[in-house]
Amino acid sequence: MQHVVEFGLQVLQRDLATNEVCSVRCQFCNYIGKEDTIGEKRKRGQIKTKKDWKPPFRTSNYRLHHEGQHSGTWATYQKLDYEAKKMFFDNKCKHKDTIDGHFGLSKKKHVIHYIDASIVDKIIGDMFFHPDTQDGISHTTAMKLFKPDDAGNMYTVTIKNLMQFRLIVCWLSRGVSFRQAADMLMDAKQVTENAELGSINDTGVSNYARVVCAINLGKLSAILNHDSAWAFSLANDLSTHQGKSYLDNHIHFHRDGVIYNIHVLAIPMYDRHTGENMFKLVSDVFDVVCPTWRTKLISMGSDSAASMVGEYQGIVTRVEQQVSHQLNFLIIGSSSALSYLVWPSST
Repeated sequence: MQHVVEFGLQVLQRDLATNEVCSVRCQFCNYIGKEDTIGEKRKRGQIKTKKDWKPPFRTSNYRLHHEGQHSGTWATYQKLDYEAKKMFFDNKCKHKDTIDGHFGLSKKKHVIHYIDASIVDKIIGDMFFHPDTQDGISHTTAMKLFKPDDAGNMYTVTIKNLMQFRLIVCWLSRGVSFRQAADMLMDAKQVTENAELGSINDTGVSNYARVVCAINLGKLSAILNHDSAWAFSLANDLSTHQGKSYLDNHIHFHRDGVIYNIHVLAIPMYDRHTGENMFKLVSDVFDVVCPTWRTKLISMGSDSAASMVGEYQGIVTRVEQQVSHQLNFLIIGSSSALSYLVWPSST
């Protein structure tokens, strides 16, 4: 069977007469166990059953299981060559023989996430910091969260206090500030008398925000680079908050019968609000998240500002010049709130 090594499978049974494979098992279930997803609410104990498959064998079923149950380890495994994959599970202790396998996830258990190095280096490390502050104390402290692996193409980030991390993420998703989140954790600790919540300051909360951003960009990258994601659309808007400028990005894509509208990133803008600068920000992000974006982008929306839709210098015009297929424009909406839709022509 060709996909046993490629997808980390173990052959369980063969036909005695033909020697054909009759069943296979996921080795990530054997040795790693289910990995938690940020925002996931566990109502029951962790499932200890292992995933098996019988004919007909389909690679899409393996991939769907790995992405849903073992996303971090699966991302690392895919980057290995064939020989490294063959030895990946050698000398590993089976998950059922570990303490977590017997007693489930401890509240104090740490969780390790694997993130593509380009996301950390180019987006979290470069684009989130003003050029004048890079390599400063704040930048150095933030980048210490991410540890490079031996191959240098992935970073790992370890969440040591999972309960604290999840609470902070929930509060940030509600729109509270970093300082408010730190104060709310202290309140929760005092009210619940739960010492395991620990303590954190606003700098620690901002570091959690960077980690969540990196993790989510990694998940979005996996979706957009998957063969099933053949197209997506993009919407941009320039905004200012507390004197700082951001280029806001939303994306629409289809997955498993659902059309999603996802807020990708509010990219800090440190230069003038020109179409050229905005295009560079967008292209820098998507060159990392989805290197094939020029072949998959089918529409783009924006407001009517000249820097957005200018005939020669606007960001929409610059995107049109970059994509691999012929694009046309359609102006929709009222004269006071114009937006542009770009779609492939029939030629």
